[in-house]
Amino acid sequence: MIGLDYNGPFTWNINIQDPPDILEEVKKAIEGMALPFFERFSNLKDARDAKAKRDSWCLSGDLFWHHILAMDMALNDMAHFNEWKKTIKPFYAEQAEKKILELKLENA
Repeated sequence: MIGLDYNGPFTWNINIQDPPDILEEVKKAIEGMALPFFERFSNLKDARDAKAKRDSWCLSGDLFWHHILAMDMALNDMAHFNEWKKTIKPFYAEQAEKKILELKLENA
């Protein structure tokens, strides 16, 4: 995540038979990674816009079309999704269209 000041472990190997004492490391990682993330994306619209623009702090790209769809549905902003969908590969756009149709049929 470009611009993140955290510099420390972000994965841990855990042996359930002999668990390590990692509480402070995990706490430091959460404070160093998760808190800045949620400060940067403090609301759903900001998070949606970041994913749609492929922000380096987000897992994004065509494969994640369903995340954008879910957020746009929650924001009641399908116009945004329909515009964004034009920027993704046809394969994923077709999957999105099928999902939208499926949801419409479920709610009919």
